[in-house]
Amino acid sequence: MPSNYTNEQKAEIAKLYKEKFDALMATEEGKKMTEADVLKLVQEEYDASQVADTLEPKRATGIIRPKGADESAPTELKTTHSSRVAFTATTDEAGTNAILETQLRTNMANAKSNEELLKNAKDEDVELAKFISKLNTGQAATESSGFRQRRLSTAQRIEAVESEAPQREKRTTMYAANELGAEETEKFTPFTNSVLGKFSCHGIEPANNPSGVHDKINQDRGCYVYPFNNSEEECLFIVLDGHGQEGDKVSEFAMQQIVVTLETHPMLANNPGSALIDTFETTNRALSATQIQYYSSGCTCVTVLMRGGTLHIANVGDSRAVIGSEKKGRLKAIGLTRDHKPNDPDEKARIVASGGFVSPPPEPGLSSRVWLDAKFKMIGLAMSRSLGDYAVKAVGVTATPEITSHDLTENDKFLVMASDGVWEFISNQEAVDIVQNKIHLGSNVACEELIRIAATRWQHEEGDYRDDITALVVTLPMVRS
Repeated sequence: MPSNYTNEQKAEIAKLYKEKFDALMATEEGKKMTEADVLKLVQEEYDASQVADTLEPKRATGIIRPKGADESAPTELKTTHSSRVAFTATTDEAGTNAILETQLRTNMANAKSNEELLKNAKDEDVELAKFISKLNTGQAATESSGFRQRRLSTAQRIEAVESEAPQREKRTTMYAANELGAEETEKFTPFTNSVLGKFSCHGIEPANNPSGVHDKINQDRGCYVYPFNNSEEECLFIVLDGHGQEGDKVSEFAMQQIVVTLETHPMLANNPGSALIDTFETTNRALSATQIQYYSSGCTCVTVLMRGGTLHIANVGDSRAVIGSEKKGRLKAIGLTRDHKPNDPDEKARIVASGGFVSPPPEPGLSSRVWLDAKFKMIGLAMSRSLGDYAVKAVGVTATPEITSHDLTENDKFLVMASDGVWEFISNQEAVDIVQNKIHLGSNVACEELIRIAATRWQHEEGDYRDDITALVVTLPMVRS
């Protein structure tokens, strides 16, 4: 959205966008349009109406504020999803639109499987050569800072209709993590807030404005799917953390494709671990059939398939899954995953053997990074496994997940899944302690508290920078509403 629109004009455009978007999504032609297409159409219609543009321009910050709030005041972390907030349409410096007026709804009924998408996959060797050429000529990001561009996003509820067999229709509903502070919009969910909490909090970064910060796009995603695989004994949980210029798109794509592909995988019934591995790998390859900038963008992904009393876990990157389990009268943290860092001995050996280079952490508490060159100039990815990030796949950064399993016992009280916005300054055990102190008030309250404390740690440690934070807290055993 051009920066010369005023506050009032942007509000009008946001309202028009909502109306236009809802109307178009009800038509077959409209479903083929992207957010950008709809916004461009709305802007053209608005400009043609010759609305006066002499008011003071609005800075494009992407801040979410309560209605009537002072725009010059510093932002605060919202902690109750019952508080009403006003959403505005904003833009980042590159002109990418961020529509926040309404909850985005994506229809997965026409979602294609990875197998279908791979029919249109690009030649990886050719595409990599093109990308390396851009790196060498300065036309593409060459430093790790290129992996930190984000803009604000909204939570989603996504519905899909898939055919398990010709004679049987199956409806899959994905319940996505709500932006913390946004009003709850779900009329019905299979689990109450006391059983399952799911929230996401967008990050912030320094800005030249009165508050000193502005909101980044939330590249995190989190969701659960129930019933999964048309079974009331199965539930799927996913947390993803995007990075790069289009990390939010990678996270969104991966979240949808993992659900669609895993649910119909032929090995899911008898070998869920193998099904998860193949789903991750084909989802990664299917990115090459999209228009997403998958060479310099990617995401982490931790997925937990709960089948009866067993958890099947797949993980790439540094998002985590942790169980709070009672032992000798106290809850102990049981890590279901490990972070995939480039300086881990096994991970580093694979990268070096593939021709990549690993730089040491610049200081304690920071991550080592993967590079394409010995001078540490090209890329600099802070993890050794991910989805996307095609530029470093040839040097050992793999999309193959690490698979673990856990048999639940009566001592296991809750499951915590979160992006590294939580784990950067909070250990597994501390996260369990935080959740334990609040879970008697409900999983949603415990989830909010975990995110609130994580955000406070970011403020104390980094000041005007905060990563996106997403968490799911699940009380065990799960009881349907």
